[in-house]
Amino acid sequence: MSAMTRIAREPIRERGMITRPDLVVIADDTLLTDPTALPLGGCDASSTVVLNSTKSEGELRQSGVPLVGRVLIADFTTMAFAATQSPAIPGLQ
Repeated sequence: MSAMTRIAREPIRERGMITRPDLVVIADDTLLTDPTALPLGGCDASSTVVLNSTKSEGELRQSGVPLVGRVLIADFTTMAFAATQSPAIPGLQ
């Protein structure tokens, strides 16, 4: 699944795909190696990538993931479990 949102103070008249994103949020690190997903497509040195992963940036780079721009990696799933005291998806432990 992929979703895009344009945010601006002035009216937005541009429609369609975002080809050079400022911010990319990736909820599942397995998408990074999925040839059909390409979540980092269009990212450059000015992009910010927020990634939900238990892997370090070094581990991801070693596996061939082309991380570019500013990268924030954290295990947001575990943080959500801890904050809510329940799994994000019922039945998932």
